[in-house]
Amino acid sequence: MVKIRKYCFAVGVFLIMLLTACVSGSEDTVVEPLSEGDRLPAFQIKTEAGIVTAETLKGIPSVLVFFHTKCPDCQQELPYIQQLYDKYFGMQDAAADAPINFLLISYKESPEEIAAYWEEHGYTMPCLFFESPEMVLPFKITAVPTVYVCDKNGIIRHISKDNPIATFTQLDTWISELLAE
Repeated sequence: MVKIRKYCFAVGVFLIMLLTACVSGSEDTVVEPLSEGDRLPAFQIKTEAGIVTAETLKGIPSVLVFFHTKCPDCQQELPYIQQLYDKYFGMQDAAADAPINFLLISYKESPEEIAAYWEEHGYTMPCLFFESPEMVLPFKITAVPTVYVCDKNGIIRHISKDNPIATFTQLDTWISELLAE
């Protein structure tokens, strides 16, 4: 009886950890995670405005945010990202060039799921979708949220992952530094 309780307890703890974890990547698909100083990997995302690649992002700093709406850490991070979006794009003249590239990339969710979550929370920032989960592999995502803050040459200067998440102030400081260069 004691063995059964211990087994049930161990299984219960494992299930709780599994259900609350924001780890979404597969360790066997990740050789070595991207690090500060690495160049953004080659990728391609179709958008309404055209195709976004690592090359098209060059010229101005970029912020790439990988998230999943059911992840508790992402749910905390997304309001900070919306604040950044509002700060850098909310008052922008439509004819003016964007001061930064700002990409929110859904990780393993459908456009319908994201649209419902955006509507529920009043988010206005645009979101991109990889057509297949394999397309995210070059980014070597092992956890969400993952935020890459890159300079105008596509070099990753700052990385924030799920524990602890980056605050609005921290992200804004990183972006401000890159815009001042």
